[in-house]
Amino acid sequence: MHVSKWMKKGLIVFLCSLLNLQQLAWAAEQIRLPDFGNSADSMLTGQQLDEIARIYLRELRKNDLLLEDPLVEEYIQNLGFSLVSHSEKPNLRFQFHVLKSPVVNAFATPGGFIAAFSGLIDMADNEAELASVLAHEIAHVTQDHMLRSTERTIKANLPVMLGMLAILIAGASGLDKSSNAGMAAVIAGQGLLQQNQINFTRDNEYEADRIGIRTLYQSGYDPMGMAAFFGKMQRLERNYGKEVPELLRTHPLSTNRIAEAKIRAAQMQGDALKKDDRRFHFAQERIRALSQETPGKAYQAFIARANQPAKNEAQAAALQYGLALLESRTRKGAAALQRLQPLLAADPGNRWLQLAEAEALASAGKMPEARQAYASLLQRNPDDLAVILPYAALLLEQDNPGDWKKSRALIRSALADFPDRPDLYRLLGRAEHALGHDINATMADAQVNFLNGNLYQAVQTLKALKKQQDLNYYQRSKLEARLKQYREADPELMKKQQRQDKH
Repeated sequence: MHVSKWMKKGLIVFLCSLLNLQQLAWAAEQIRLPDFGNSADSMLTGQQLDEIARIYLRELRKNDLLLEDPLVEEYIQNLGFSLVSHSEKPNLRFQFHVLKSPVVNAFATPGGFIAAFSGLIDMADNEAELASVLAHEIAHVTQDHMLRSTERTIKANLPVMLGMLAILIAGASGLDKSSNAGMAAVIAGQGLLQQNQINFTRDNEYEADRIGIRTLYQSGYDPMGMAAFFGKMQRLERNYGKEVPELLRTHPLSTNRIAEAKIRAAQMQGDALKKDDRRFHFAQERIRALSQETPGKAYQAFIARANQPAKNEAQAAALQYGLALLESRTRKGAAALQRLQPLLAADPGNRWLQLAEAEALASAGKMPEARQAYASLLQRNPDDLAVILPYAALLLEQDNPGDWKKSRALIRSALADFPDRPDLYRLLGRAEHALGHDINATMADAQVNFLNGNLYQAVQTLKALKKQQDLNYYQRSKLEARLKQYREADPELMKKQQRQDKH
């Protein structure tokens, strides 16, 4: 797909005219918008919807907003698809992600890309509340709320959606929200949604509530979860005053919506409902631990919460799990092991705890035990990315070429199942470099750039490598194929990045 000139210029001019911020203009310029065809096209095609999802994934990943952790990803995907399977259109394509941002928000795009911000997950008391937000967003997608309009309206709204992504990226890239300019960006960006009809209509919201509550109930969750979370949002709105959270600006809340959600939920009570999933609390604490700027900062926040009484046993255990994770990552492995022992005694089959123990063993310098722990986990789950990534990294830290080769074999095997993971290619580059295979290491580094949307850098890396005389036939053939793939992936983005590199 090629860039539509009106769309590219429209986004940049529109954002700049409203915000007059050079940083924001730069951020918006980074986002290439797909060409949505001519006026004969009445709706977006499946290919175009996939392109929207790829744009979001690429930009979030490039700007380090995407929380790419196998356990967190597994949790949010499992939760999301358990809801989709009970939705009105279970065969639609969806993907679910967690963003590292304290903002209380969630969003869905055409194409089924649904993201929950860590700030929203932090606010939920139980899995039913989090599931209610995802069910609501799923309903927006299944009911085509973002596509119930003419082609002209779709084309007018999508640049604004991506403009909001540019604002988010600008903030994450260093735009000072405490400054007047930073606050202007945030406030004007919130206004963009309202003024350009990105806000769902009142009918859309009520329909998403109605269908979302039904999906929630049919999936086995307490349907009161939606009303409970609405109540939290209303209290938050009162505390914020005029500067309400993003979620309330894009999904306006009213007393009537809360009342109707309670009435609908009350009509569904009576059947056996899922008890709160213990994994929710573990996932929530893991997200809290991984979303902070540094492990040390997160550790202090956890210590403060540890001095407060937990709401239930599952929450208390999860908090200890989170503390153990952060102790392992702040060179307190022995303390982490001690903290994990009662948790493992109470729940010896918990894979999350077993992985935390392996990490703590490595942090404490007990390498033979750590290696054995990872090896045992891998033997039970040979395709488990949550085991492969830390185990391969641990092997690369050893002063033994045999371990480096074993690490490389693990990574190559995982890439057969997960070919689009930058973290795997990053480890592959380290392994190849350790083994003295600099050509293969450079190829892996180029792939990391490609997967992160840095196409020009990926091409330049391979063009430089191509000049080397010691490439064998296989390496040169692979390099040529990669170069062709990179150049054809997005020619307009390539040109844009090339111009930026020259400046």
